[in-house]
Amino acid sequence: MEIEVTKEIFRELKDKNDESFNAYLRYKLMSLAQGLERGCEEALKKKIEEVKERMTKMLEEISELQEFHEKAKADKENMEKGIDMIDEENSRLMEALKNGRHSD
Repeated sequence: MEIEVTKEIFRELKDKNDESFNAYLRYKLMSLAQGLERGCEEALKKKIEEVKERMTKMLEEISELQEFHEKAKADKENMEKGIDMIDEENSRLMEALKNGRHSD
């Protein structure tokens, strides 16, 4: 197995015996694992924040849509009342027209 290292690391490792070399590798691997773990935690925290922001925006949009729905519902009810009033007026006028024709 080959491992490429920088000149500085090679100088540091070339005089180590197997035991100290293994200890060095364990130390480096542990610090690498800790670094990766921190990186994963940071990435997860960032992802959580992004999801929270999206959820906040979605909740705001839902609120706006609910307001729009309530207004549209009220407008529909008002229009239906207006149509009913027009229908009633139309019926009265038709009745008045019918009665006016019969009078002649």
